[in-house]
Amino acid sequence: MKMIKCYIQYEKLEVVREKLFELGVPGLSVVDAKGIGKPMSQLTSDSDLKVPQFHPCV
Repeated sequence: MKMIKCYIQYEKLEVVREKLFELGVPGLSVVDAKGIGKPMSQLTSDSDLKVPQFHPCV
């Protein structure tokens, strides 16, 4: 099992979940959710989302 640890905006969680599922990642766990009252970064569209390469073990 491999773990990818990342920090994302809450609004992008479903987009990330869908992209990882398309790549063959079997599941996604949210360990912690924190907020500071303002966005950490601005993502203007889904095309800005970069999903890391995932190579499933056979």
